[in-house]
Amino acid sequence: MCGICGIFVKDNGSIIPEHIRHLNHMLKHRGPDDEGYLVLNANGSYLLAGKDTPEEVLRSSHSYCPKNFIDSFSESGHLFLGHRRLSILDITANGHQPMCSEREEVWIVFNGEIYNFIELRKELEQYGYSFKTGSDTEVIVNAYLHWGKACVDYLNGMWAFVIYDTKKNILFGSRDRLGVKPLYYFMNKNHFAFASEQKALVKSKLVDTGIHEQAVFDYLVLSHSQTEPEGFFKNIIELRAGHCFELNLKTFNLKEYQYYSPSSIPEYSGVGSMQELSDETGRLIEHAIRIRTRSDVELGACLSGGIDSSYIAIVLNRFFREQRESYKPKVFTAIFPGCKFDEEKWAKKVVDETEFDWLVTKPKANDLLEDLGNMLYAADSPMLSTSTYAQYRVMKLVKANNIKVLLDGQGADELFAGYSQFNHTYFNELASRFKLLTLSKELNSQHAFYKNLKSWLLADLRYWTQGLPSYLSKFFYEQSVFELKYIRSELKNEYRNRFGAVRFPFGTNLNSVLKQYSGGENLQVMLRLGDRMSMNFSVESRTPFADDFHLIKFALSMPSKLKIRNGVNKYILRNAGHGILPEEIRLRRDKVGFQTPEHDWLNELKNEIPDLLENNIDNFIDTGLLKNDLKKLIGSPTSKLDSRLLRFILLSQWRKIYQI
Repeated sequence: MCGICGIFVKDNGSIIPEHIRHLNHMLKHRGPDDEGYLVLNANGSYLLAGKDTPEEVLRSSHSYCPKNFIDSFSESGHLFLGHRRLSILDITANGHQPMCSEREEVWIVFNGEIYNFIELRKELEQYGYSFKTGSDTEVIVNAYLHWGKACVDYLNGMWAFVIYDTKKNILFGSRDRLGVKPLYYFMNKNHFAFASEQKALVKSKLVDTGIHEQAVFDYLVLSHSQTEPEGFFKNIIELRAGHCFELNLKTFNLKEYQYYSPSSIPEYSGVGSMQELSDETGRLIEHAIRIRTRSDVELGACLSGGIDSSYIAIVLNRFFREQRESYKPKVFTAIFPGCKFDEEKWAKKVVDETEFDWLVTKPKANDLLEDLGNMLYAADSPMLSTSTYAQYRVMKLVKANNIKVLLDGQGADELFAGYSQFNHTYFNELASRFKLLTLSKELNSQHAFYKNLKSWLLADLRYWTQGLPSYLSKFFYEQSVFELKYIRSELKNEYRNRFGAVRFPFGTNLNSVLKQYSGGENLQVMLRLGDRMSMNFSVESRTPFADDFHLIKFALSMPSKLKIRNGVNKYILRNAGHGILPEEIRLRRDKVGFQTPEHDWLNELKNEIPDLLENNIDNFIDTGLLKNDLKKLIGSPTSKLDSRLLRFILLSQWRKIYQI
């Protein structure tokens, strides 16, 4: 798990090494253990070290290990690669980057983990490739030499990497299937630059950026935090999940293409009983978790008290028992005593059945106020709720306990239909297929028939307008959006066409919607923030449900009726957890996601909120009107108003921090 960056200048142009050193320094939190550079110019190639490069690397005989320092390097260059390392696998000098192939025809900077690297290494050895290290980075290098750009099809894990192919004279970049690991780039007529985080590019003197007003409109009005590759920072593009790019260094032509999409996963065509399919689900989940225990440093797990994190924690506990490890594995939980969202009692049920060392954090309103700036800087963008702050505090606790690797449960809701809105899609599917008896049973099984019928129809109203002609869709949006009262007319008029254009996944096929959620904005937002919060504290967060392609393929292909049955979401996941999960957790149906006492926090901070609304967003909203309405908004018992007010605050503070 690392930070990567690079710069290429076209037509034999050149820049000074200070630019890549600065980019790399901005990513230090992602990799405090090592630092490395590759610089190319007309005179040749140079490997350089930084202040954080270990002595062991400087003494190494590997051809990719540096002997000189970038601070004393005075030549300019036209191609630069930079790397910051968080040492997880083969923590010796062997894992230093940029790394090259044996004949130095391929160079790589890599962020992530390839969990099947042992199996791939054995396969590549049969093809005649030799290995000098125990790192997964070297496996990617040889996989690229053997399979070319198709190497990504063989990787099981999370990654963002860029390869410099000296023979083809290209930069080849790739991002994992569902986008666990980030990669951003900027390109103008003179140069191309990439980095693991936007902040590195924003702070670079090479990048012409500013605030992207369309993203602001989508955020404030449509409740979307990033709908397109260009996010809040103008001209900085996110390489999308499941995509690769190829930059021809001779022609300066950039081509981006998609190599993977969940929507291409076919429907399950096999046969098997419910028990057999549950057993296979359990086998794949356990394999995904166990293969993610491959690490040369201590690891732990997040534990929220829900099915997903509990499943991971218990399988992890079994693994440690089998290994007869001498230490107790650590699990981490954010709790909110006295709050209806508090998960402490559920997490404790897992701890009571395991040998975990359980550590908790108790975020409060004043803590949020104190950490707000650091959290927004770490995130690179304003978020939609304060649940991110709970993640921030958990990762801070993980760091304080010297844990480098953490397993987390993100992605399971998208695979197994864990959210309540998926019920409405399933009802639509049953109705469209005229399975009215099953529909009636499902509506009846979810507490009260008429209550659920009303919920389904009202929820559908929110979606069926998306199928209307654009002018009607815009009308319905404009009549229902609370925030428009405060939005400046210039912004509203400029982006009025966004009403009805930016939509949440909707349809009459549950699997199709789950595939859209898995490959789209919904999961992307959580993975992006999960990466930023963990890496801010130099912690690697591993997500078995979001980056194991065997599990993803099987889960998204299985029939809808196995995911929602008798009013129970995640039906087959619960079946797979029989005998593994505590029964109270396996059967609980009151889990509502990773929530915080947002309403209470805003009430506690009501005197500070006016000061948090800076004048820097006056060109977007009527700040004076908003401040006049604060008392009414804060006093509202509806969480929707809380989150809407929160967005104005977070946007203002984010812009203040980045001075953009």
